[in-house]
Amino acid sequence: MSEHPVGTRRELRATHGRTRRRRRLRALALSTSVVAGATLLGIGTAGGTYALLQTRAELRGASLTAGTAELRLNDAVSAELGPVVLSPAAPATQAVKVTNIGSVRLRLSGHTSAASSTGILPYVQARLTPVANAASCTAGLGTAPAPLSSFAAQNFAELAPGASRWACLEVALRPGTPADLAGQQVPFTLTISGVQHAG
Repeated sequence: MSEHPVGTRRELRATHGRTRRRRRLRALALSTSVVAGATLLGIGTAGGTYALLQTRAELRGASLTAGTAELRLNDAVSAELGPVVLSPAAPATQAVKVTNIGSVRLRLSGHTSAASSTGILPYVQARLTPVANAASCTAGLGTAPAPLSSFAAQNFAELAPGASRWACLEVALRPGTPADLAGQQVPFTLTISGVQHAG
């Protein structure tokens, strides 16, 4: 006959079961804390890398200076071309000296604007051509002429700082201009502009 009653055996089994569960939980808790420690160690390492990516250095003593861009036409801010008399057979030409007095290289463009709505305006044409000197400015140079009212010569020349360049402006009447338009005037302005160019 057993020394322990049945009830006591059950209690002992239950006590042993609880003890085993506690030991498993302790082991599980221990392994969880080791994993957690490894995770924290990994985050710590990643944090170190992140800190390196965030480092910065200062460069002292550097300074920036803006360049200047300024043009002169015939050695002045603006130049008068004077009145000209046109006919379909006799275009007028005018040499214009363009000087870069700024400190940056410029790419030159030109366009006209006409302050007239006279009937002859649609028959007036213009062109602007770079030339070697004033004496080289003659009619018929360069590309085909365009209407004076919408004339534009994009990037027709480049100009280094301190350098000068001659341009030849030609103004003409189209062939077939009606004779009854004779005597009309067409005031216009030629604007030459420069845009900085790194070339």
